[in-house]
Amino acid sequence: MKLVAKRFIAIALTFLFIIISCISTYAYNGNFNKINNEEGLSQNTIQCMIQDKLGFIWIGTNDGLNRYNGYEFKIYKYDKNNSNSIAGNNIIDLLEDKNNNIWIATSNGLSKINTITNEVFNYSNKKESGNLSYYMTTDILLTSNGKILVATFDGLNLYNEKTDSFERILKDDDLISQTIYSIEEDINGDFWIATSKGVSRIVTKDKKIYNYPATLNGESGQMSSGDYIFKIKCDSQGYLWASTFRYGLYKIDLKDYSFVKYSHDENDDTSLPGNLVKDVLRDKNNQVWVATNNGLASYNEEDETFTTYSKKSYDRKSIIQNEVYSLMQDNSGIIWVGTYSGVNIFDPEIKIEHYENNPLDENSISESLVTTIYEDKNKYLWVGTYSGGINLINRDTGEITRLGSNEEYDVIVSDHINYITGDKDEIYIATDYGLNILNT
Repeated sequence: MKLVAKRFIAIALTFLFIIISCISTYAYNGNFNKINNEEGLSQNTIQCMIQDKLGFIWIGTNDGLNRYNGYEFKIYKYDKNNSNSIAGNNIIDLLEDKNNNIWIATSNGLSKINTITNEVFNYSNKKESGNLSYYMTTDILLTSNGKILVATFDGLNLYNEKTDSFERILKDDDLISQTIYSIEEDINGDFWIATSKGVSRIVTKDKKIYNYPATLNGESGQMSSGDYIFKIKCDSQGYLWASTFRYGLYKIDLKDYSFVKYSHDENDDTSLPGNLVKDVLRDKNNQVWVATNNGLASYNEEDETFTTYSKKSYDRKSIIQNEVYSLMQDNSGIIWVGTYSGVNIFDPEIKIEHYENNPLDENSISESLVTTIYEDKNKYLWVGTYSGGINLINRDTGEITRLGSNEEYDVIVSDHINYITGDKDEIYIATDYGLNILNT
């Protein structure tokens, strides 16, 4: 686009001054809002989240359980002087059962909250207090037939609703290890159990157990790595996702049990951003999201690449922290991202692209404090700023051209832009030093 400038220094113009922090057009770019202890959360390290049938969001942290109604928090903590308090403050996992009870796995026992009466029941490894195999609980599963399974650092437990207690199942050598980190039921009704020494698969139809021992390194081609599987998730499309602590992520096809491994490559920006993977979520639009120690990643299944969303110091709408621990999608489609420094929430349905100044990107706008926007007949956006001149945005290509008053640009009389409008081939630019007219 060729620009011809006309300068009218003597014309004094007064315009309504509109301040807009950033501008946007339709195309999703990850706009994250945050919730942390400044808003009333008990603690910022978010290990697990669920939404119950009444719509409340339950957030488990390293120091307490939080129930959020969208406005304020109700906090549950252990209190040795209160028999109606939960078993521990380090919340590992959460589950809502068929009776609307909330189950809480902690590092000091298991709790159940009756959401009608708000009564709390605690379970430990003592026979008279629930008969768990071990006090340190790691995962809770509601099976397809309504049973509750609780994994611990020493054994797997089945809940008996009639006796309100637990029975240890799959003892001794049935599993590859009794130190259990995660348990999941797949779409075939089979169970996958991640342990300290590998993975066990229980085929319910044949009543057989297959063990996949961990190998000594993560590059051997075996399904489980020398580092333990942190969590197993089954999605609606017939894939099992196995998250590891150091070697990335495995995607297992349940039709033939073939698998693909994804790991971080420092020379590839489209690779998994971090090898410590804590959670995986397939959302209602079948988009897969991955929580890593180096940002949130969205997975492109067509070309098997990842787009990373990470913390940017200059962008207050970026993710709050790169260490992502947990993921959850609520009934309205909002995705909740639990991090080391609080919760981010975003709506993947909103297709908004934000243009703001990035000091590391020459193709970003010159300044984030935007005063005026005008779209010309060629669909170019003219973006005026408080002190950074004009940015001409081609929305088809994403290219941004900066126009200013300095020697490099020398197009307008001042970089303080009050207003931009146009008529046919002419663009009118009001600055604090007068009016410019540009012929396009």
